[in-house]
Amino acid sequence: MIISEDWKSEYKKNGYLIIKGGVDTRQGEFCSRLNRTLELQAKAIRVPVDDYLRAVCRWDSPNDIVQKFVRELKPKIQPLISSILDRSVEIVRASVIRKHYWAGKATHGHQDAGYWLKNASQAYDISSWIALEDVDESNGALKIIPASHLSGAEPQQDFLSKGFEDPADFWGDKSLTLSMSAGDILLFSPYLWHASHPCSKGRTRTAFVMRWAGIPPIYEAIDTIETEHDSATEFGMSTSGKLLSDSLMMLLQNKGYTATEKREDLICLVLKRNLTNILHDPVRANLALKKLLILTLAKQDHYGNDLGAGIWEEIRDSFVEPCKVLFGEKGDA
Repeated sequence: MIISEDWKSEYKKNGYLIIKGGVDTRQGEFCSRLNRTLELQAKAIRVPVDDYLRAVCRWDSPNDIVQKFVRELKPKIQPLISSILDRSVEIVRASVIRKHYWAGKATHGHQDAGYWLKNASQAYDISSWIALEDVDESNGALKIIPASHLSGAEPQQDFLSKGFEDPADFWGDKSLTLSMSAGDILLFSPYLWHASHPCSKGRTRTAFVMRWAGIPPIYEAIDTIETEHDSATEFGMSTSGKLLSDSLMMLLQNKGYTATEKREDLICLVLKRNLTNILHDPVRANLALKKLLILTLAKQDHYGNDLGAGIWEEIRDSFVEPCKVLFGEKGDA
């Protein structure tokens, strides 16, 4: 691939660059291989594949299929990244992302810097986002604010907090939707503000993302951009796991059960004994817990993760908050 000097100046100016047809996706062959792998991964944790894909949206290295994609695509992408940044580069992390219409929601506006550049092991300088299927506004295309990277990192936003407002709702004409064809490569800065559209019914959006660090790095780790909660009882990114475990234990103890320490065991016991029947909407609470259990098992077995499926928001609204109403802050029902 011949690197144009215009590409370098365009990336530096706008914080992103799209290279059309940069990767040969071989008529969806990458997606076909991914689909076969996801079926096997669902089988490995004994859940139907549709239930699995309602809960898991991202798979990170060292997941086997992610590592295979890295071995195939790294030699093609690495020279491009090195040329754009004018230095040698290495991959910090790689992920396959499958956005699905089942999630029913957009991804909020954010800078990756707020979530990634918090310690030296995660600091990186550029992302390569490869579309593995055609992407437009109807199936989760990214939308960005060009040149927003020039303002640097802003405080991390806690998208799980009850009062969170999506900044992308206020972007208006400042934003640009990036429609892409399978095989197109998007390069973007960790400081670029971006979001994504939701997927329409029946559609998916599959991408392969590699995050690259320069040698030496351009950006150093950031220690001061994480927003802390006012209270340990406020549901958010740093407190969600503990508050869920506390709620599960309160519910179990209220029903006379002895709680264990492992969260997945707590969830299994609550579901098995149908203990959510005292909540306002037990069907909704059960569904959220089942999704989180699948997500937990997928993370343990093959580095699965949630990205924009709204599972933790559902846990907050259908389980943790109702338990807080029933039992109070300390479980004194």
